[in-house]
Amino acid sequence: MVSIVRSLYAKTEAVYGTPEVLTNADYLLVYNLQASALEADTLATSFDRGVGGGTKTYAVKRRRTFSFKTQLFGSGAAGTAPKWMQITGWCGMTVPAITAGVKAEQTFTALTGNYGSATLAAYRGGYRRRGTGARGEIVAISFELNKYPELEVNMAAIIPAGALEDAVAVAGAIDLAQFRNPLEVSAPNTEMLIDGYEVNLRSFVLKANNSANFRSGTKNNEVLLARHLATFTAVIDVTDPAAKDYLLTLAADAEVPMLLTHGVVAGEIIKLSLPKAQIQAVADGEDGEAALYTLTGQANITNGGDDVIITAQ
Repeated sequence: MVSIVRSLYAKTEAVYGTPEVLTNADYLLVYNLQASALEADTLATSFDRGVGGGTKTYAVKRRRTFSFKTQLFGSGAAGTAPKWMQITGWCGMTVPAITAGVKAEQTFTALTGNYGSATLAAYRGGYRRRGTGARGEIVAISFELNKYPELEVNMAAIIPAGALEDAVAVAGAIDLAQFRNPLEVSAPNTEMLIDGYEVNLRSFVLKANNSANFRSGTKNNEVLLARHLATFTAVIDVTDPAAKDYLLTLAADAEVPMLLTHGVVAGEIIKLSLPKAQIQAVADGEDGEAALYTLTGQANITNGGDDVIITAQ
């Protein structure tokens, strides 16, 4: 019997598609981990052979996908990047820019930029499924009231030479010291400003809407990242129009700043900034007797090119 206990190891590649040696320091604390056995397109020709029945097919563009979620937590010290910033770096965001003792900051990489990639090894029980040149799409960055913030990604990878599945273990014990406990989204921990006004936030979800496409060639294989279009959904209590009228913001086609700050102590603070957010729809809702707005829209590019900025400090 094979155990369904899962674990994931991953490391940023120095050279795209060149496998990195994984150690216990490369363990990632994730959940809902799925690693496909083998994905491929089917090459088939139905020959006219004078009889019915099937003709042998061939698997081409062999590849593997990985999907998982992880919780967002502070780094423990201002000016250092938390472990999950590696993951967003494999999904189209920049290597964290470090301001010593102050912050680590990420934005989306320009299309002409050098996208990061990872070597992955996912285990189900003691059996390993590997991938190299892995890049991914940010399915969602979610902040929901009374829950831990989380990151969800889907990744595509090249299948390296060797066994499709084996029992080679990563040496050493799993290193959990690099993972801090996250903070729940709550009044003491979380603040949301939309156009400079603090709203009573119920949930906020950011989606990159990018894609990671496996591309094969005669020289090499590669996972290519397509351009992103960051969109958001924010569920808030209805605001007093005299204080802040988001219906007018919508009607004016205005671009306004959004800033979500989670955490209060240095080393545990995460900030998600959309400098030019555009609200494109406002829908009514309710929670018991409380009236709600659901704001949906997109993050537009600034003059500097940054539509989404993630900061750990």
